[in-house]
Amino acid sequence: MVMKGGKCLLIFLFAGIFMSCSDDGKRDDTILNIDKVTGKYWYCINWANTPNSYTTEDLVEAVKLESSGKLWTMDFSGRIDREVGTWFSGENEITLRYDNGTTEKWGVLHSGSNYLTVMVNKGERKYVTEPVYLQDLTGDAYLINEIKSSGVEPTRVGVSVKGKNTVNMSEASVIAAPDKVFKLAYRSRVKSWTDKGDIVASEFELPENTRDIVFYIKVSGHPLKFKDRIYAENLPQRSFRDFGLNAYNEGKSLRVEWNPYDQASVYYRVEVLKENADAANPYFVSQLYAGIESLSVDSNTKTETDVENRMGDLKNGDKYIVRLSAILLEPGIDYNHKYSNVNIQAISYVQRTLVWTEE
Repeated sequence: MVMKGGKCLLIFLFAGIFMSCSDDGKRDDTILNIDKVTGKYWYCINWANTPNSYTTEDLVEAVKLESSGKLWTMDFSGRIDREVGTWFSGENEITLRYDNGTTEKWGVLHSGSNYLTVMVNKGERKYVTEPVYLQDLTGDAYLINEIKSSGVEPTRVGVSVKGKNTVNMSEASVIAAPDKVFKLAYRSRVKSWTDKGDIVASEFELPENTRDIVFYIKVSGHPLKFKDRIYAENLPQRSFRDFGLNAYNEGKSLRVEWNPYDQASVYYRVEVLKENADAANPYFVSQLYAGIESLSVDSNTKTETDVENRMGDLKNGDKYIVRLSAILLEPGIDYNHKYSNVNIQAISYVQRTLVWTEE
């Protein structure tokens, strides 16, 4: 009987060990293997079921622990990596030390190559590697200055959620302040959700002050929130005449010329639109260019990501709008960064009508 009892005890012990193992190599996932955690971004959705609330504690969080001991976070809206401190690990514990002086301790409950569950200040937090539904999504909020021959329109806030996954989004809005929610509209041609031109900057003390704009989206059935920041900075004032915008075509090639700003930090974008200036259905949207004062465009000119070049669709004798945008990037953003075009601080644009003439 003693032997039988001992065998039963061994069976129960082995069963307990097996049940505490994950599918991640059948190892015990309650024991931290730091090699499975380092070198990748971990995402915590933090959803609190408050889609219309101007809050920041329920935003998507992205953090990376480098094997070197460096701690990184990602500004999810613009996909910008920032080194923010250091980290070290002990017995089933990870300590994050931020450069701003704060320290956060994670008690690791479960971990694997694509999941990480930790206890932080008596609250459980679940991280995963980047979910498919978040891949390539970005959100940007910025100032827009529309400059006409009759004068400058009141500055407004522009908003854009971009990426191929926007087609899987069922809801999108931004919260600019408590009780100030603005719905976004889907633009299939440019694969983005944008504002409806109804966010007046002065209502939110912009551009005199810095303000966070909170995004709410629902993608592939998953609700989440993140934010972007509009800084207290705008482009220098300019009149329509100051831009000196000129546009003409030579056969199937469009030539656009203008007077550039003195500042090297101002970049340029050219768009070709329908006669009604519908930016949601463009024929062409250029990449950002630095230090130029003219651009030639044809059916082979490279466009901004996800935007089709439809210059070949222009018809002889029809009218089109050529729009020139002068663009200021957010502070610290490198023009050569992969995501510089979704980290815009301010846009000033002018436009003029072009009659497409092919001899």
